[in-house]
Amino acid sequence: MKKIVKVALWIPGCLMALVLVVLLFVVLFGSSIAKSYIEKHSPELLGRQIVMDDLSLNLFKTSVCIEGLRCSEADMKEQFLSFDTLYVDARLWPLLRSEVRIDHILLSGLHATVRNEGETFNFTDLIERFSSDEPDTIDTPSDWKVYLNDIRLRNGEISYVDRPKDLSWTFRHLNIDVPGLAFDGESTGGGISFNLLDGGHVAANANYRMQDNHYQLQLNLQSINLKMFQPFVTDFVNLSQLGGLLSADINLSGNTDVITDVDIAGTLRIDQISLLNQQQQQVLSMNQGTVQVNRINPEQEYFDVQSVSIDGLQGTFELYDDGTSTIDRLLKEDTTPVMEEQEAAEQSESQKPSRTTLIVRESSLQHSTLTFVDNTLFSPMSYTLSDINAKFDNLSLDGTNDVSLMSRLPEGGTAIIHWTGGLDFENSDQKLSILIRNLQLKHFSPYAEYYVGNPLEGGNLSLTSENKVTAGQINGTNSIDIYNATVGKKNKQIDAEYKAIPLRMAIGLLKDINGKIAFSVPVKGDLNNPEFSYGKIVWKTISNLLVKATASPFVSLGRALGMGNSDALRDIKFDPLHPDFTSTQYDAFAQIASIMNRRSDFKLVMTQQFNLEQALTQQALLDIKSDYYRQQHQLEGRLSPADEMVVMEIKDKELNDFTSELQGKNLTEKALLHYGNELLQQEVMQRAEMRQRILTDYFVNQMGLSPDHVVIQLSSDLSSYNGKSVFEVSAEPMSEAED
Repeated sequence: MKKIVKVALWIPGCLMALVLVVLLFVVLFGSSIAKSYIEKHSPELLGRQIVMDDLSLNLFKTSVCIEGLRCSEADMKEQFLSFDTLYVDARLWPLLRSEVRIDHILLSGLHATVRNEGETFNFTDLIERFSSDEPDTIDTPSDWKVYLNDIRLRNGEISYVDRPKDLSWTFRHLNIDVPGLAFDGESTGGGISFNLLDGGHVAANANYRMQDNHYQLQLNLQSINLKMFQPFVTDFVNLSQLGGLLSADINLSGNTDVITDVDIAGTLRIDQISLLNQQQQQVLSMNQGTVQVNRINPEQEYFDVQSVSIDGLQGTFELYDDGTSTIDRLLKEDTTPVMEEQEAAEQSESQKPSRTTLIVRESSLQHSTLTFVDNTLFSPMSYTLSDINAKFDNLSLDGTNDVSLMSRLPEGGTAIIHWTGGLDFENSDQKLSILIRNLQLKHFSPYAEYYVGNPLEGGNLSLTSENKVTAGQINGTNSIDIYNATVGKKNKQIDAEYKAIPLRMAIGLLKDINGKIAFSVPVKGDLNNPEFSYGKIVWKTISNLLVKATASPFVSLGRALGMGNSDALRDIKFDPLHPDFTSTQYDAFAQIASIMNRRSDFKLVMTQQFNLEQALTQQALLDIKSDYYRQQHQLEGRLSPADEMVVMEIKDKELNDFTSELQGKNLTEKALLHYGNELLQQEVMQRAEMRQRILTDYFVNQMGLSPDHVVIQLSSDLSSYNGKSVFEVSAEPMSEAED
């Protein structure tokens, strides 16, 4: 942009130098002689060839008129500039008072081409020709005063060609009006307007006070095509296309001594903006964006914006598997070396208290769409928030802000977010409310596969999240409501991070009879603690819930169905010596049957487990007491249940005489040696099989469960089991086991 400013300053300078040269020759030699001399000797004088159709001098009006002037490039071949008419009306007598007064300058039909070759322009040779290598040693100001009045340029056209950036701009219908230009400290002003070849109109009016370098500028832009700025933007951003129309009505007031000390006010609007990355993918578009500025002063770090309005914003944010994102790939890496002194200065500056004032009184976002794409998962995930509408009131750095946002989710969902708080998150209180309704779970299936290994095939979620931050302490509650969730089979080819969690099983267990899952996740913590993570707390709570559900499936099923005493359904204790069950145990079986009748999507699996060594010892003692009882009562064969109850009450010392002739150190050893391991194990297993037959008959024939829904089995590792004697109650989905 510095080069463009240089162009804007040197073209008028070259023209003024040309005018003065022509005037000098006309005054000295007359019209025809001056025309001939200039055309013949211009290569020597300017390094350019000048040709004129006519040059005339009116001594009575003290005016000069040049028509059809053409000036070549330094190669004497191509044309640098031309104009149709240059008319100058000057006064001679003020020269006696050391004053240069020109009453009227009219330049019409100007055509000029400015080329930027990188290090030089196509007029650099003119600057160097008239520049002196010797330093200026004259400190006293000149006594000459210069007054240029009524300066007009009509229907001009200037083309700017930047070869390094491969761009070309053409300013057509260029008109300039300067009522007066004084170099003695008086105020001066003027206006300029032109059209751009690619569309758009620019008009500006300026007033400049030379005694204190104060200026005022009114700038009006109409439908400027942003494509013309693309070569400059691509210095910092990887774009293949930049489109849009820029309009503005801006007032600037400042001083040239401090460029950044400028007051800016007005309105800026961008229509139909479009950004395409280097893969020709649209990453951002917008129907219209409008900013109304009350006052901005960069030097004072003061930003007072009345309103910001964005309509029809459409953007895509993408995460890539190489760790980069859309923003990373858009921004070019800054390869400019940073000096140590500069780094130290920037660090020192960053440690200073900020004096920035930022006020945005009204802001709105309407009819917008944001698409999030995550390519870091096993299966890419894409999710779109549509019809986004947001409202910001009194946004400021040191005040309390209020933001409301609403959005539609795919397939009929909605999201509402409301935040109040300060932008200084470390030192201000915050309140965040999130309300999500009818979020379709299948859209987040890639995340479920990535972390757990199961795809989500259906169901919807509703979330109500209320979070407050006071003095850095967060207190949040998340109420989650899931309906009719459907989970696919675990993909064992995926090495999921939490693959041990049986998600499919747990979701099925947590559903109530209507297919609904409801639970709350409280969150408390210190935001100043670097180890605090909101997401980790939520995930830990949910994962614990899933693990507990599968660890005690019928407890979960019972709770989901509203059965308050379902805790007894974790493991059902029994006596290995009893082939049948107690009334307490049958009550638990009845609860299980009730659950199974209401949840036919599960298979009941009851696994009988007991310590085999202890059972054999108990069986041996029971057998020897039974034989003693038969001898005492002269009984033969199987004892009745009543007799067995009496047998169990027999004390060990009553058997001393009965077992006196048996081998062994004590009663237990005598009983084990007397009956032998094979017989004892046969008796224990008969009792175990009897319990299984009784349970199967109970669930199928008495409680009406389908045989396909009931599995009563004996543990395959009794020899290594050291726990209590229990029926381990578990469940499996009817379609297939989880793993």
